Amino acid sequence: MAKTVYTLGVTAPGGLLWLKDSTAAGGHLWISDHLNGFCRLDPVGTGATATINTGSCLVFGATTQAAYDPAGKWVYIADISAKALGVRKVAFNPATGLLNKLKQSSLAAPTDAGGRGLRLTAAAVDSKGNLYVGNKRTGDIYLYPAGATATAGATGAPRLVGSTEDGGGVLSFAFGKTVVPADPTTTPPTPGFTTDDLYVAGVNSVLLMPDVNGVDPAGNASQNGVGACAVANPRTAVDVGFGIFTPQSVAWDGTYAYAGDVTTLHRISPADGSVVDYATGFSNLSAIAVSDKTATVARKVFGADDPSAG
Repeated sequence: MAKTVYTLGVTAPGGLLWLKDSTAAGGHLWISDHLNGFCRLDPVGTGATATINTGSCLVFGATTQAAYDPAGKWVYIADISAKALGVRKVAFNPATGLLNKLKQSSLAAPTDAGGRGLRLTAAAVDSKGNLYVGNKRTGDIYLYPAGATATAGATGAPRLVGSTEDGGGVLSFAFGKTVVPADPTTTPPTPGFTTDDLYVAGVNSVLLMPDVNGVDPAGNASQNGVGACAVANPRTAVDVGFGIFTPQSVAWDGTYAYAGDVTTLHRISPADGSVVDYATGFSNLSAIAVSDKTATVARKVFGADDPSAG
């Protein structure tokens, strides 16, 4: 797949997020930039590269991966700074395509055995509104539970609900889905279901924690346990054989998962686990995002280059 340059002059990008909005553009790419914070990129015109909208930026420690909850319209921004600030929860206004900085709060960082806050690198939201986070130093995976209403967003203290099978840290999360249709031929008929599957860019390889909410009646004990992720039922992200090593980032486009290593953007087919090289020639592919597909605009896959390696 051919690449084009979308923007220049960003510094150590720690995350990308496409946010659909009601502006004329239909949506914008947001970036976690080491110097400017979490910022919107605005296209300038045909043939020109996009530029950082400095008025849109939210500075919060050293921002890394951000995640979006479309039900509550919340953006969650993880912090990797030495201060271990946790996660910034800020409202998004689709009408303006901007953050509502008057409506924001912080979710405290998980802590290690010594009580020190963990510096977060990964964030993703499942279909129920739960926020999952991870860090590069340990393989622990934490959950901030969704509030009592769909619009409340994630809240409370982080709960340890999983880990990587090798104990290695994580750099990026992405939620994908597996849709299993109903089978009316069985007795009784088997209902259909859709699972939330967590793709993990571990420090060693791309891992998978399928069905985090435990909706598959048959379970998946052969991979990582049965039932929903919980403190009393921790789950494991496992290497299922994608063959992608030292990944930097992962993303999901509604059909396929994507994973970036140092030089290559790979596309994963969830149906059979097959992997193809989607684009090459990167220098530390530190973040990936995918735009929404519309009737007139094709879906775009964005990759953030970080030659400095953070």
